[in-house]
Amino acid sequence: MENSSAPPILLTTGNGRRSTPPAHGNNLLGSLIEFADGTTWILTKALSHAKYQRAYPPFEARQVFECDLVNDFDNLFPRIKKAVIKVKYQYMRPLLYNSTSSRAARVKPGGEDKHYWTDLLEEYQDMLKRRLSAKVFIRTLDNVKLAKEMVHLATAPAEKLNTHTTNEILALHHLRKRKCKYTPRLVTSVWRNDVDPGDVQYIPGGYVVCIAMTRIPAESLDYGKYRAYTLEEREEIRRAFKVALTWV
Repeated sequence: MENSSAPPILLTTGNGRRSTPPAHGNNLLGSLIEFADGTTWILTKALSHAKYQRAYPPFEARQVFECDLVNDFDNLFPRIKKAVIKVKYQYMRPLLYNSTSSRAARVKPGGEDKHYWTDLLEEYQDMLKRRLSAKVFIRTLDNVKLAKEMVHLATAPAEKLNTHTTNEILALHHLRKRKCKYTPRLVTSVWRNDVDPGDVQYIPGGYVVCIAMTRIPAESLDYGKYRAYTLEEREEIRRAFKVALTWV
């Protein structure tokens, strides 16, 4: 994967002018993205809404787009004219506190910028003011250190990608190397911290990741849809899944 040592990527709307950032989501649709390999792609269709990962910092927003290859002067992808680009970028926005929120995303009333790790940090720092055993004191110091690290990751530009994003890119590299025909194939990828996706929740200076991959014919299969199939059809799906899994 290309990193910040690569030439800057172009990330602009199709007419070259940024539109006003929307209240929710981004204005990436219609953007041109130039990768370090020299190819340029235009985002032509949103395949999903912007979704926000709030479980583990650095927090990420992600959205998937269909795209067309605009420039390929070195003829790197002679057989690929359309692809899918997943865009991920750092953001920071706490949730309102409620009992159904995931624990890692809860916010207490009384401060818009407060989030779970900020809350924990204050609790641990308060604990240090109490009379504690040596064992509990050392453990609390470790917890304070961890909470400070998490607060920093959640509120400041990160030097490293979220672990899940890193693993996703590594997996796509592995599948491309294996020439797996059952999964999307990685075309190219890049990440930068000097572009703005046009989301009011974006952390200025935070990373923006663009992952281009082939689009394969597929059907989304959830449990309800699976159960609606006959026993013979389910067995056929299981066999096909086993073949794909052993290929990987």
